[in-house]
Amino acid sequence: MNYQERLLLELKEKLGASDYPTKTLADELHPAVFESIIQEAAKSGGITAGSILDAMIRAKNKWILDETGQIVPVNSKRKIIVPPDGIKYYTPHQWIKKLKKSVSISLTFATKHTKYFE
Repeated sequence: MNYQERLLLELKEKLGASDYPTKTLADELHPAVFESIIQEAAKSGGITAGSILDAMIRAKNKWILDETGQIVPVNSKRKIIVPPDGIKYYTPHQWIKKLKKSVSISLTFATKHTKYFE
């Protein structure tokens, strides 16, 4: 153990933080980075301002930031979905386009069939 490592360990012990991981700037910025990526994709994908919150809520189940800070898709078990080529991940822009189409179809169906629910 070198001098810097010993000094860091001593400081952590004095602060009572030796058993706790220290939060990095990346940890602090994670929610803001994630939200800005999804908001930008939603806005550029033509999602209305009133529907961006819905897209944000849905995105939290479909995306995470990996250890490098890149947004990557995940499955229902929160495991990263590795692309077939191992390089090019599904993007939030592609997801928004697909989401917009599926929500549009759902809204069209609901509008046409509301008389059944009245």
